[in-house]
Amino acid sequence: MTILRFLQSAAEDWAYRLKNRTAVTVNEALNKFLATFNGPVHSFTVDRGTEFSGLVSLEAQYGIKTYYCHTYTPAERGSNERFNRNLRYFYPKETYFEHISA
Repeated sequence: MTILRFLQSAAEDWAYRLKNRTAVTVNEALNKFLATFNGPVHSFTVDRGTEFSGLVSLEAQYGIKTYYCHTYTPAERGSNERFNRNLRYFYPKETYFEHISA
């Protein structure tokens, strides 16, 4: 299972559950997020996974910069690591997410 996560502020996170880790699915989730989010989005910071290869089209469409982290440097994605820690606090590994709704 993959969760695509967006940070609005320190108090509020947005997360979407993805059916797979393809660039098309990630772009669909990002378009859904950008259509419903009521605030400015200046940039995306992502790792070098192939699921983020389609962000170039979103840069041109929305004018949002994309920054790719260096390999094996979780410190460059600090808010993501914090979100993962909080997610695992409430939902330990092996949690069955089929019955959990937003």
